[in-house]
Amino acid sequence: MQTLGWDLPYRDPEIYRAKTEWLNHFDWRVTIGYDWYHSRDRSQPSAQLGVNWDLATVQGCVLYLRGIGSVGNETPDWLGEAGVRRKKGKLFFRYERYGLESTLARGDTAVVGIGFNL
Repeated sequence: MQTLGWDLPYRDPEIYRAKTEWLNHFDWRVTIGYDWYHSRDRSQPSAQLGVNWDLATVQGCVLYLRGIGSVGNETPDWLGEAGVRRKKGKLFFRYERYGLESTLARGDTAVVGIGFNL
């Protein structure tokens, strides 16, 4: 289950107008399931809890925080992200762990990125 705005960057076009105000918009996600086949030795069930918080809009630039925590064979193990979002994309800093084999990833990963919405 998740709120309508979890995966929808265009859910409220008003937040991208050239204005400055506090938003306090929250979106969340909760999942739970059972994993029958897995390559990682993880406990059951697989579950995830996520929260996205749109703090404020500053001249149409939305400041946001996102956090995800998972158990079992759900990925990522955890993720924290902070950034600035516009209707066309976002600039962000993310710190995360996927629990992959050390030949694929080395523990915690920090990422600075630019994302585009198509």
